[in-house]
Amino acid sequence: MVLGQTCAASSRFEEAKRAFAIGLQTVKQAKRNMARSFDSEDITKYTDYDNLNQEEAELTVQLAKVFYDTGNSQVAATLFQGVINAVKQHRAQLDLAPRIIEDMRTFKDGWLCLDALAMMYLARIELDNGNASAAMPWITASRTIANDMPLHKQTPRCVDCEASLLAQLGRVAEFEGNYKRALLRYRDASEYARIFFSDLHSELDANAKRFESEHGAL
Repeated sequence: MVLGQTCAASSRFEEAKRAFAIGLQTVKQAKRNMARSFDSEDITKYTDYDNLNQEEAELTVQLAKVFYDTGNSQVAATLFQGVINAVKQHRAQLDLAPRIIEDMRTFKDGWLCLDALAMMYLARIELDNGNASAAMPWITASRTIANDMPLHKQTPRCVDCEASLLAQLGRVAEFEGNYKRALLRYRDASEYARIFFSDLHSELDANAKRFESEHGAL
């Protein structure tokens, strides 16, 4: 995981793809090994298997981001949708195994974060394709998850996600020709990133200033 993230951060995308792919192969093999000796009476086995599923979803998100960053949005969208399906499967497994006491912190800080992140990227892909109306349901669903997360549990990735979603609302307004609302949303994104010390602040602030220079203060 760390190797792949390091490669992606330094734009060594092919190396990042290989690293994440190897990670996914390793997790899948671990799941197969566990399945061979799975004891349905041992509650801890459910947690262990679910942790592997979550690790697989995390690696899938990272791989999808690399495909997105290298311009292959179609593959990225398929992978992100796979993550959303994995979250649904996680919920279904909990419903089928009521004896298991769910660790809500793990669920909210882990699975829900991946769910929101995948939705945010699917919205971004729709916007890149000029489909603002198709992006809105993803934006709304992702923000609903983010808003349900208590502030003290939010990670830097949660902040980046919310700031990005605010900027996406700006893009939607821009597509609709509502430049005043677009500028407000771009400013909201920049301010949110500034307040919570997001690494995205410089990028979002530059975007808000770029839009204002093109369209005026409105």
